[in-house]
Amino acid sequence: EELGCNVVYMCGETSVKTRLIDQRSKQHVLRVDNDNRSQPLLFEDIPYDLNSGNLDAIFISDYDKGYVSYKLVEQLITEFKGPVFVDTKKTDLKRLEGAYVKINELEYSKLISKCSGIIVTKGENGAQYNDVHVPAPTVEVSDVCGAGDTFLSALAWRYIRSKDIIDAMEFAVKASSITVQHLGNYAPDLGELK
Repeated sequence: EELGCNVVYMCGETSVKTRLIDQRSKQHVLRVDNDNRSQPLLFEDIPYDLNSGNLDAIFISDYDKGYVSYKLVEQLITEFKGPVFVDTKKTDLKRLEGAYVKINELEYSKLISKCSGIIVTKGENGAQYNDVHVPAPTVEVSDVCGAGDTFLSALAWRYIRSKDIIDAMEFAVKASSITVQHLGNYAPDLGELK
């Protein structure tokens, strides 16, 4: 919304995140997740006409707690005529071929298969897509909370406009570098990104 988008979303009960912040340094020390397994969302239960012309992209944030199945993502990739962006903890990414899949380095090390659209975020070292590395600016990091969500949102927003994944990655890295300079979840707006 900070980027001027209209967002429609569906959410499953996945986890409650509790972040412990050091009082003196204001640094994020630990996150404790209280996970709840969700019933899987079925494709036929999605209450939107995916190809009505009202949706520019689909974003899937998947903590692999049961709400989002491989089958659902495969159906969305097949049925939706626009770009699909996935942030996932799943490891069999060959099944997500046709989507742009954002994962971090730790998640990348656990993969059992890969798709061609993998974007690996590397924190202070930027992001990687195939053989293209996008460096991150050097900034003073206050808190990394929300950096991945910011990256995915900014990536998709810019890609919708430019149709250039490298340009979109550069924009997303810049957005994330702004987010990490703030304590807590922070989403930069367009004014900060110009």
